[in-house]
Amino acid sequence: MRHETVEPTRLAGRKILFVMAAEPEYGTQLRQRFTPLMTLYLTDTTDPGDLAAGFALGVLTAAKLYPAHATTNSAHGVTSMDRVSKGLEAMEKAGKLERVPFADRDAMKKAVDPVMAAYAKEIEADAIHAKIEAI
Repeated sequence: MRHETVEPTRLAGRKILFVMAAEPEYGTQLRQRFTPLMTLYLTDTTDPGDLAAGFALGVLTAAKLYPAHATTNSAHGVTSMDRVSKGLEAMEKAGKLERVPFADRDAMKKAVDPVMAAYAKEIEADAIHAKIEAI
């Protein structure tokens, strides 16, 4: 297992919980329910082994893929899908990626909606989620 990516990500999650513990306004109940969902920023040089290890250890929840220079702070984003194909394959093998053609909005919505609904319920935001879905 490589530690260059996995261990710093694990530590970042712990730092979030540490900061929350030091801030009284977060409250004990919220801290007990809160789990940092750590993501990895995919780049042309992201090691597929880091992705696989991060998911296997439960350190990573997801990975973000930004085309290079497509948005703010995306200078190190992906310049070619060929450069991240092995990383995406590692995510598929870990059960963390289902490839849906972006042009197929209905398929994308079908894949995302249950995840969003479950998360909204988990953080007791179902009413807000329902209002957003009604728009």
